[in-house]
Amino acid sequence: RTLRGSPVPVWVVRENESDASTPVKSILFATDFSESARHAEGVVAQWATRLGADVEVLHVVPNTTVLFVPYAVPESRVFDDEVFESAKRRVRGVVERLRDDGVRATSEIVVGYASREIVKRAASIDAQVIAMGCRGHSGLRRFRLGSVVQNVLADAACGVLVGSESSISEDD
Repeated sequence: RTLRGSPVPVWVVRENESDASTPVKSILFATDFSESARHAEGVVAQWATRLGADVEVLHVVPNTTVLFVPYAVPESRVFDDEVFESAKRRVRGVVERLRDDGVRATSEIVVGYASREIVKRAASIDAQVIAMGCRGHSGLRRFRLGSVVQNVLADAACGVLVGSESSISEDD
């Protein structure tokens, strides 16, 4: 409820005091290219600049092959390639905007289940913070789709900065 109703982005910090006091040098920005992620991008740029942190932009492409099995069709591979190419272009745009703001930014695109891949990638690059937008799904829709943010919050070993469309304005 706090995340969905907060007028400002929420930074969830782990209970470990030494981890909480560690300087933030690496931020993993997970984006799904939604409006909430676009808004969170501005907050990431501000925090990365203030903290002198590097940012890795991560996008997780869902593995669509699962959707076709056992009815796999030859066209499914073409579809996957098109989705991946589109994701590469969009991630490149995010990285360019962050660099225009003076942020040292790189990118990574992986295929898999979003929350699992986000947590895994954060651990592999030793990120102190995972930043992401939150669409604020509730009720049946959240139950049916699952909540990437909720799963990342439960599984991440580092802090998580979450901003929803309602909590982030263009001026933040």
